[in-house]
Amino acid sequence: MKKPLYATIGIDIDNTICDSYPAYLEKYNIKYRKQVQLTEILDFYYLNNLANQEGAGLSGFIDELVLSEEFQISLRPVIDAPEAIHAWSREGHRIHYVTARPIQMYKVTKKWLEKHGFWFTNTRLDLFNPKKGYQSDIDYKITVAEKSGIKVFIEDAGEIASALKIPVFLFDRPWNRGKMPDNVQRVTTWEEIGENLPDVLQRQP
Repeated sequence: MKKPLYATIGIDIDNTICDSYPAYLEKYNIKYRKQVQLTEILDFYYLNNLANQEGAGLSGFIDELVLSEEFQISLRPVIDAPEAIHAWSREGHRIHYVTARPIQMYKVTKKWLEKHGFWFTNTRLDLFNPKKGYQSDIDYKITVAEKSGIKVFIEDAGEIASALKIPVFLFDRPWNRGKMPDNVQRVTTWEEIGENLPDVLQRQP
């Protein structure tokens, strides 16, 4: 007899349910008259690293976008993500969004989740809070996953996916190419995750 599949599912936000990077890149290309394509972004922290190199101007521009409610609310959801996650919630799964966005973005992030149908009963949202002593995004997500009993995680950052010890569905992006450990399954659509999720949960203790 199969065991119940109810579980806590950890879900990153940017570039998994929220189509963030293309929007940031579009704003950057327009302002600085560049033509950088998403396929060229081989490092998730490309714009952050570029800001460190070019100085306060670009850094301030990125910070302005991060804290702009108008920009953040305008970001589009990834295709099929709302429907897939809503179905999991109806089945009894607990949805736990774990994002490395700064804690200052909590209000606008929750507003965006509600607007696009990602917020349900028993949904939880965690954002990065430096006051809690996390050493990095990796340390933060590992700690939250362990403390919250998350059984499977959906992520786009390769370094985070490879550090987690639980099953991970990794959305295939230009910045996370390369070999991953056995617990990481590379995917391209939410439909693919939905098809594989029951088997992954059945194998969990």
